[in-house]
Amino acid sequence: MLKTVEGMYQNGQIQLSALPEGVSDRTQVLVTFLQPGSLDPAKLQQLIDQLETIAGIQQGLEAVDAGQTRPLELEESLGDRLRSLRTKIIAAGEPLLNQDALEQELASRRGGVELD
Repeated sequence: MLKTVEGMYQNGQIQLSALPEGVSDRTQVLVTFLQPGSLDPAKLQQLIDQLETIAGIQQGLEAVDAGQTRPLELEESLGDRLRSLRTKIIAAGEPLLNQDALEQELASRRGGVELD
């Protein structure tokens, strides 16, 4: 488990700005000291978010290693969607465009400009 919390080092002690949930009294920590004023609060929050993203990835890898995964629900591929649309167009009685008609349709959608 990785949790990132902002804090301040003062008089030999580290004061956390918030107590993280689920952390026991004697939890191992890593401490990184920043130059005073080197990060504005927005950049500090961005760094914390990135560290938590890394923690999430690590948890996902641990779940894979432990066999605690579920099958992915893959979206329909673009090719499958295009084939499905083609079938619907044919079923509706619409004619499919030939190469010339397709180029005219594209030119009209581009404001009459034909691209080579």
